[in-house]
Amino acid sequence: MGGDWPACAQDNCTGACVGDVTRCLAHAGVKERDAVLRQFSKTGSLDVRGVTISDALFKEILDAAPLDADGHWTFSAARFNGATFRGEASFTNATFEGGAWFTDATFEGDAGFDKAKFRGEASFEWTTFEGSAWFGKAKFRGEASFHEATFGSQGGKKGGAWFTDATFGGNAEFDGARFGHNASFEDATFEGDALFHGARFKGTVMLARATFEVGAWFGEATFERDANARFDGARFEGEAGFAGATFEAGARFAEATFNGNASFAGRRLRAMRLIWMERNSLRRPKSRQILKCLLAAEDGSWAGFGLTCAVRTFVWTTRTCPCRRCLPAPPTPVGVENALNCSLFSEPMSQD
Repeated sequence: MGGDWPACAQDNCTGACVGDVTRCLAHAGVKERDAVLRQFSKTGSLDVRGVTISDALFKEILDAAPLDADGHWTFSAARFNGATFRGEASFTNATFEGGAWFTDATFEGDAGFDKAKFRGEASFEWTTFEGSAWFGKAKFRGEASFHEATFGSQGGKKGGAWFTDATFGGNAEFDGARFGHNASFEDATFEGDALFHGARFKGTVMLARATFEVGAWFGEATFERDANARFDGARFEGEAGFAGATFEAGARFAEATFNGNASFAGRRLRAMRLIWMERNSLRRPKSRQILKCLLAAEDGSWAGFGLTCAVRTFVWTTRTCPCRRCLPAPPTPVGVENALNCSLFSEPMSQD
């Protein structure tokens, strides 16, 4: 057995048997493989669980895939659980009408799902993306799970995760995922809960202008020393939870909007930088809604950092104002207010 399916009779192959034969699609005879692909052309249903998919086999699969009115590939049910893609695998513009199961699959080259439409469940749990994973402008109608997925070689120079302008109609689960290189969720929309609990980021993380319509959960997530976390212009319409998260290189929330409760309790900022809002806008009374901050811990980490529902713009600062006079350490609400009134805020200042 290979997983939960009858395995191929070929030695050391865990691929699912096709049709009435005892071999998987990769090892079936020419007649058997042609028969399976003809059936796939009619139904859009494909089962290649555990199969090692070469570039040539992947091309055969796409050549046989039914097309929609726009000439894009359509899958009624796609079972790629445990499959290994030897080369680049592009599903760009594809439509997955039913479930799309890539659980525990391995993409040895780049994986392309730009503008793909997932109209049922999409499972990428425990999936390994050794190259880059492209999901730009992808639309997930149902739940999308990337639970404990691995994106890119850990600390390598390739393997970014690109979800720019993607739409998640259901819950988006990235709990325990590992991002070995840069990750982008810029302009993404999360219509359900966005779950990043325990995720680990090694490269720059862009969530600028992302919209979280329900909840955004980053509890116990780790942003390592090269992981600049940027939430500039993000909108949090529901609860935002960062309890226990670690930001080793700091985090940026310029022009972020919080319309619900936000919790930063217990998080650690090991290398805090100056992170300011626009200086001129802060000097306008209507834009100067100040955060409620609690006392900083003696070890330099910022613990117990809270925001109220009414706060729409806020500032994180280090222990002293640039002029080193008006903001005491540890910071207090009064000290922050004084810093915003400092004359130096009308002058340009580096955010690094």
